[in-house]
Amino acid sequence: LPTIRHTRWRLQTSQSVEYTTIIENQGDLIVEITIKQLQDYLLEHYKDGGIDQSLFMKLVEEIGEVADVLNQKAGRKAAQSTNLHQKLGEELADVIHYAIAIAALNDIDISQAIVNKDKLASLKYKHKFNLEEFVNSFNKNK
Repeated sequence: LPTIRHTRWRLQTSQSVEYTTIIENQGDLIVEITIKQLQDYLLEHYKDGGIDQSLFMKLVEEIGEVADVLNQKAGRKAAQSTNLHQKLGEELADVIHYAIAIAALNDIDISQAIVNKDKLASLKYKHKFNLEEFVNSFNKNK
């Protein structure tokens, strides 16, 4: 099964963070992607026929599938899969796919939006630090 080997954060500007995930399959590197690369890929994929309302309906469907797997993990529903951990990862990947596709079709820099939204949430909920500060400290400790 593919597993996340490690994650790298790099602050690009004071407003955006690059997030890279390295995924391995039994020690073999499968792919290294950034949110920007995924967003560019999905824009290319959907630009000639992607309708954000249709993608939103798929997003809602996938969120329902995440809820279904979480209910199975919690024992509230009979498990339909022997590997709920893998199934949850697949459904979360689908949620991320459609959310980023919607952002791409609407020319939203989702990385910047994440950083900006996190700053607001950090203030509202009185977090000790925000994402930008975390990335800065993470990079200093490398």
